[in-house]
Amino acid sequence: MRTPVAATSSANEHPPAGLLRLVRRRRDARIGHTLLWRPQVDSTNSWLRRQADLGAREGTLAVARAQSCGRGRLGRSWESPPGLGIYCSVLLQPRLEAARLGILPLAAGIAAAQAVRRAARLQTCLKWPNDLLIGRRKVGGILVEGASRGGRQDFVIVGWGLNLRQQRTDFSPSLAARSTSVRLARGRLRPWESFLAWFLSGLEKQLTLLEAGESSTVLARFGALCPSIRDTRLRILIDGRWRHATSRGLAEDGSLLVDLPEGQRRLHGSEPLRILR
Repeated sequence: MRTPVAATSSANEHPPAGLLRLVRRRRDARIGHTLLWRPQVDSTNSWLRRQADLGAREGTLAVARAQSCGRGRLGRSWESPPGLGIYCSVLLQPRLEAARLGILPLAAGIAAAQAVRRAARLQTCLKWPNDLLIGRRKVGGILVEGASRGGRQDFVIVGWGLNLRQQRTDFSPSLAARSTSVRLARGRLRPWESFLAWFLSGLEKQLTLLEAGESSTVLARFGALCPSIRDTRLRILIDGRWRHATSRGLAEDGSLLVDLPEGQRRLHGSEPLRILR
């Protein structure tokens, strides 16, 4: 059966064979049945959003070998050198009420962490709300963006970036001290498509749980992978000033509960935070 490939950059640019096999295996799945692939895009989230506006189906997967303007949470850039990482996005139309959409980044984080654990056998963990860590170094991140029309959520794009093959010298000086890659942590690599396969299947499982009303199960799984969500000293940027706080767990909507001197507060992902060691 022919693999659905919705867009490539030219007739001479072909997706990697392993990626085609992965999409072929997922032709009957909810996520990953249709492929958008290019050697380089501005960002896979932006590219997929443009395709969604043109009518792309739910579950469409966008993958690039490199990003020229990769980005993360709070407008930060995401270094995306050619062939050294996984840069992908998935188009979703989750059947979730607005109060539960905030859990979706946590669900995607679970899928990402479990994918690296299974494909590389590395003890990855999560930092709320969207960072993937090996030890104290960042190895990946999740970026979830949505579009609303007529007062309702029309679609959501889940982006995943994973540092896969980088050596220490591949990171810019500003990131080298706090970043790592699967190669640096593991030494050997399985085919990169295996990481993506685990991520897609895991994301579909977590989304199914959320839509079935099992938010508490997803939150518990995130908590098991994110030790810093409870009883951890933090610094939080509030109104332009860094404040000291202590994490106290997750609220029912996926926000982070923290104690400040004046009382408890919920963080919703738009406030920068740092873990104090």
